[in-house]
Amino acid sequence: MVKFAALLLVLAASLVAAQDERPPRNGNEEGNQRSPQRGEGSGGNRNGGNSRPVGPEPKLSGLGECTNPIIRKEFRELTEQERQEYIQATLCLRDPVRSPSRLPGSGSPSLWDDLVYVHWQATPQSHGTASFLPWHRRFLGVYEWLLRTNCGYRGALVYWDWSYDSQAPERSEIFSPQYFGGNGDPSNNWCIRDGHYKDWKAVFPPERPRPCISRNWRGPNRLPALLSDIEIEEILESSKDSYNSFRENVEGLPHDQVHVSIGGDMSSTSSSTNDPVFFMHHCNIDRLWDKWQRENPELANTFEGPRDRSAPEDLNALETDPMEMMRLYPDAPVRDMYSTTSGDIFCYTYSNSIVPNSVSPGQARVSRPSRRSLAEGFRAWRNERIANFNAYSYASYQSAAGDSQRGSPTNPKTPDVYDRTDLYNIRYHEPIPDDFLRVQMGYPESRVQEIRTQEAYFTEFVDYVNMASGWISHTALVYIEQKTGWRACSDEESQLNTMLRKMFCQSIHNVLGKLHVKAKDVVKVLDTIGDVVRNGGNGHGSQQYPQQYPQQYPQQYPQHGGSRYPPQSPSHPAFHPSFYSSEAAHW
Repeated sequence: MVKFAALLLVLAASLVAAQDERPPRNGNEEGNQRSPQRGEGSGGNRNGGNSRPVGPEPKLSGLGECTNPIIRKEFRELTEQERQEYIQATLCLRDPVRSPSRLPGSGSPSLWDDLVYVHWQATPQSHGTASFLPWHRRFLGVYEWLLRTNCGYRGALVYWDWSYDSQAPERSEIFSPQYFGGNGDPSNNWCIRDGHYKDWKAVFPPERPRPCISRNWRGPNRLPALLSDIEIEEILESSKDSYNSFRENVEGLPHDQVHVSIGGDMSSTSSSTNDPVFFMHHCNIDRLWDKWQRENPELANTFEGPRDRSAPEDLNALETDPMEMMRLYPDAPVRDMYSTTSGDIFCYTYSNSIVPNSVSPGQARVSRPSRRSLAEGFRAWRNERIANFNAYSYASYQSAAGDSQRGSPTNPKTPDVYDRTDLYNIRYHEPIPDDFLRVQMGYPESRVQEIRTQEAYFTEFVDYVNMASGWISHTALVYIEQKTGWRACSDEESQLNTMLRKMFCQSIHNVLGKLHVKAKDVVKVLDTIGDVVRNGGNGHGSQQYPQQYPQQYPQQYPQHGGSRYPPQSPSHPAFHPSFYSSEAAHW
């Protein structure tokens, strides 16, 4: 008995010594402590209790300060050798022999499965809450660190800029057999049929009906249109008031849209990390957050929003809240995630993404606008009373698309979400299914209706984009189908393209978002005004936002999910010529 007690004392002393050897994070251990303000039952396990696996306390990377950031690039910027090196590193992380699990008791056989487990268990904290962006930034950092330290990978993470594939995503080369494989096999539980990962065996969640990695594209062996470059710019432009507005906008449409469109494992938070495309998608989301931070430096280090996804109106999150990695890596507070170059596992920047290398003669081409053409185009746009969208004509776009292929304010010509014949216009979007929003993402009714309003707004936005005379998106099929390859976008090109897109978005936003407030706030204002009218001016009897969208309110939600704001009717003041000479034109 005495020997047993002595053995316990030795073991306890060893654990204390190991804890003391852990290097501090910037001289402050606070980031590795669990906040007493958060409940211990925030894990994603079905019992709702603390799901952290047992084992020794994880240690920081020991990388120290960031002095030479690596550059995360779009997959198509990489050489063929670099692409294969990244793929081989991911295969290494899946190998239980080369990369055994570090989460004892979790049932995970490999480091890749550790990542799947952590993402699954952290779902209540990391989705639908203020922590969505910082949690995934840390998660990506851990993934990058594991690739580099455990598998000898010398590069950085790669991202998939799906805006360049937005008009026909299934044609992206990332889905080729040479890389990540395509759609799943409907006769074999939607297991992917080709690519480097077709023989992978997935472990989590344990009750999964198939051991393979699965994809089930929403369309008939094709993917629905995703958000284009101009729509992403609109999200950035309309999210300048707060961090939470950007987080809601980027999570609600582009993030959720990509997940549910690819389907299969990607359509569930418990299994999405099984698909290697997950990390490239989320790396792109992190890139957009980094871009938003750089464009809004006064908001870059701010954080607010809900802690609980079931109560999105409770803005009670704090920058001291820990981002929990379930013992795969030490937890750290949100404020440690503000910068991509703060040290430890954060020592990276992002490239400017890609542009089509060239297009065939006679197809759409872009020339750099001169100062004179910019000024002349601006004056022409200010004098335009009918469409208000000649603002982009100064960009000197020359295309084979004539005006006959363009719509008008009362008759926009926007192709269907699965159309692949229109080379010049951008497409509508498939609404995100209710079961994904409510069950997989756990959104309450109020958040679901906000996303429906956002979808309706972008239906209007796409129509107006396609009305613009002389403008063709860089992501239009005429560019993508006629390209001879891809190349890295230079700083000069990136600045010019961003400036032009922002000017275009501002002109559109002044029509569709004349009050420059969130669509959900406008809906509340319109509801209040309607109540006052219906009740003789007393303001009582306020009705809630329609619970069934759009079936019970077809007059307010026309085809393609059009919302009450902005109205589609040509009789609305926005379609009257005088509107375009009012304050809406003075941006």
